Amino acid sequence: MFPTGSTLIFLSCLWAFSCIGKEIGEGHGQQVTLHLRNGEKLPVQLVSGAPSELLLKSPLFEEPFAFPISLIHGVEFPGNQQTPQSPFQINTSNRDVVYGDLLEAEEDTLIFSHAYLKRVLFRRDAVSAFYRKQARPIFDGSRLESWEVHKHGLGGQRPVNNELFRSAQARAVPVLDDEGFLSRSSIVLPDQFSVDLALSGTEFPRFSLQIQSTAESTRPDKALKLETWDNALVCIHQHMFEPVLTMHPGQSEVRLHMSYDGRTNHLMLFASNGHCLVDMQEVTLPDHHPVTLTLHSRGEGLQINEMVFQKQAANSKVSSFVSQQPRVWLAEGQCLLGQLLGDATQAFVMNENGTSHGIQMQAIERVFYPQVDSAPETTTIRLGFHDGTEIGAREVLINRGQVSIDAAFSEQTLHCTLQDLSFLRWEVPGDGRPREAQKPVSDSSTDSLDRLLFAEGQISGKTVFPNDGAAVHWQFQGLSSSFKLAKEVPFRLERREPAPRASLLYDASTYPHTLFFSHGETVPARVLFQRKGEIGFRVPYNRSLHRADQNQIKAIEFRSEHQSTHISEYAALVGPWALWEYLASEELSAFQSPSEWNPHHHGLDGYHVGLGGLGFGHPDVVTEVPVPTKSLFMRHRFGLPESFDAEELFLNLHCQYGFMVYLNDHKIVEVPFVGEGEHARELPIADDTLVQGWQRLDVSNHSHLLREGENSLAVVGYPLKTEDSSFLMHATLSTQPTTHRDAFTAKPKKLLTSDPQHDGAEFSRVQRALTDFVLTHQERPKHVILTSNGDVLLGRLSHIQFPHMEFVSKSRNFVIPMARVLKCVHVEPLEAKLSMNHHESGTQDSLVLRVELIDGHQMDLQLSAASEQRFHGISPIYGPVTVPVEWIRSLTKWGAPWMKSDQTYDQWILHSGD
Repeated sequence: MFPTGSTLIFLSCLWAFSCIGKEIGEGHGQQVTLHLRNGEKLPVQLVSGAPSELLLKSPLFEEPFAFPISLIHGVEFPGNQQTPQSPFQINTSNRDVVYGDLLEAEEDTLIFSHAYLKRVLFRRDAVSAFYRKQARPIFDGSRLESWEVHKHGLGGQRPVNNELFRSAQARAVPVLDDEGFLSRSSIVLPDQFSVDLALSGTEFPRFSLQIQSTAESTRPDKALKLETWDNALVCIHQHMFEPVLTMHPGQSEVRLHMSYDGRTNHLMLFASNGHCLVDMQEVTLPDHHPVTLTLHSRGEGLQINEMVFQKQAANSKVSSFVSQQPRVWLAEGQCLLGQLLGDATQAFVMNENGTSHGIQMQAIERVFYPQVDSAPETTTIRLGFHDGTEIGAREVLINRGQVSIDAAFSEQTLHCTLQDLSFLRWEVPGDGRPREAQKPVSDSSTDSLDRLLFAEGQISGKTVFPNDGAAVHWQFQGLSSSFKLAKEVPFRLERREPAPRASLLYDASTYPHTLFFSHGETVPARVLFQRKGEIGFRVPYNRSLHRADQNQIKAIEFRSEHQSTHISEYAALVGPWALWEYLASEELSAFQSPSEWNPHHHGLDGYHVGLGGLGFGHPDVVTEVPVPTKSLFMRHRFGLPESFDAEELFLNLHCQYGFMVYLNDHKIVEVPFVGEGEHARELPIADDTLVQGWQRLDVSNHSHLLREGENSLAVVGYPLKTEDSSFLMHATLSTQPTTHRDAFTAKPKKLLTSDPQHDGAEFSRVQRALTDFVLTHQERPKHVILTSNGDVLLGRLSHIQFPHMEFVSKSRNFVIPMARVLKCVHVEPLEAKLSMNHHESGTQDSLVLRVELIDGHQMDLQLSAASEQRFHGISPIYGPVTVPVEWIRSLTKWGAPWMKSDQTYDQWILHSGD
């Protein structure tokens, strides 16, 4: 026996190092899942241990690390597809469930064989019952596929502590959320049947189980009900109401046996040990006719551990048992009172008078021990096996893959291997309540902790940069020590610590430009020159002069310290080539209620996107809509900076007939339209004349509706008659009166691959310019330049010498001050890779990271050194780089699936099919 006292877990050499690779090959180093008390989990291998901690190895970390048991909920082992089957289920007073085969029955001991524990000696006073599993099965509700599943309330998200630490065989059991239910109709019950029932819940099971004739589904009073009322379990049938038992706090499971004899209408309910709880007469259930079985959940995490309906033997009889003597039921239905003794060769039942009755061991179907009551919880660890066995242990010793168990039901030490286990779970110390009856610890402080993402999930803690060289460490929540992250495994670190404002990272006037690399890096810079295929620049992290192949640069954004972000008072807020969201309907009243479609923050289900100039049959139509269209809605969203201020506002609109215009949810223009027949209606407006063609409307009195951030302009228009052969609707909004109608007349050809929902007027202008360029010159430009006054230049960037740049367009050279340029975009396809690959440039032991800063910029760096204050890395582009740790938002192992690549300007690229 083990010494009593606190839990002792001694895991010596379960996972070995390279010197004992033979044992690893034998499976002692299998990967398991460590479940933490805060609900998180981690893939690990067991190395060794001590009474208060486990020594673990994880592919995430370089070295084995010690982890305190106080923070561990349990360990989950890989499943075993070949699950052995045993004939008997043994229930103990300590809520153990063991599957085995009966070998011997001695005076104080019952001996079973077990698939993993081999020969197991049970103390008689610890066994409440054992019975043959599914001797004559009718219905097995212990498995989800047995039920007609109802979506509402089915536990798709099962309680973490109930599901994760169950054997592979038991994980298919149904779990219900609060108010969820399952049903099964067309079950035909014989006149004699029994039910073994075991239900558990997050705290204690709350449920309603109902058996009712399918033909009388509208008569709930005819049903037999077993249900919980507060903390009481009751049995109800017609006018009869019988209390069954009272559930106590911490009682996470209810286990019952029900027996029914339709010949005498006699129903009995027994506790798991065979103690009679309810004895009811005149219970009428339909025999040999379909019944409907329904289970409703009235609490959290209701789980069916066992629900097996079986046909009883023809000679069996439900009798009232008052005696506390053991009862032995035989397969032919006979019930014998007394103690079971003997073995497979000779067995008998001896009653309290000393009279014995010889039996065959294989004829035993069920044995009850009513004198065995539930024992107080004395175990601190629970172990699960692949065959569904779950037992509690006072102490466990694990050594080189061998497990020794001190179980409460046996005087012997039980032995198995790690490969036999399905889970280990630590119980809550003190009150004996199982951790499976508790919810995972919810700690709101995890929101302010860093996150470590890996292939199997994520965990919370803190990123640590020690002073011991090129390494990143991880500190688990609740621990003071940190562990070195491995270089071979993909991971991503997301930091949550308070950081300085992004504007403080560098002097924007010194580094007024942003470089976008084709492989995803984005850095602030001062671009100095471009010549001989190279771009020269400086970055704030390393102020030396750097060079990059110009074909690696996707775009350059220019931002001068003298350049204002204020929108010109004459700017076009919604230009002629803006992209519009639109809906076309054959129903005249489809958009009659503006509140359903107009608010700028509302989505539009099934909407389309197209360039301005919507309609059909008109020569100026750019975006075709179906014919006939009786009502057309279009909306454009645009942004304004805080500094925007304009006293004048002009709406230029083309709509032959009636329309309504809304600016940021407010109606600013309404002109009546003419309908016919039942669709005719009047709108309250003084002027009843129709508007024909283009109109310029002064809406300056509504300029106060414009605001910082997102704005929306929405228009609804109606053709005069449904048989009209043409219709055109178009609109612009500007702070300057416009009379140039020719800007709307050319129909563009789409050249760019884009996400139309996120493109604005800027992209529309570029698209229009590209169309004209390609159609006129029959060639594709290499670069696009946008200037601060809204001009779009297409051609080739030939030279940069700060503070000017030279651009070739239409065979002409232009020298442009860089201060007047907003951006220069490379629109030819680029290869998204570096000229010097990170994996080739670094050593085998180097750690290459995608470093994302709090201002959104990203760099790929080979880590050279780190401390609490500084992160030092080497870039094949910038050379040595030093970044303050407080600037870092995330670190991603280079090549990991979470490595974010900046997608800005990807939609500008011209492809061969465009």
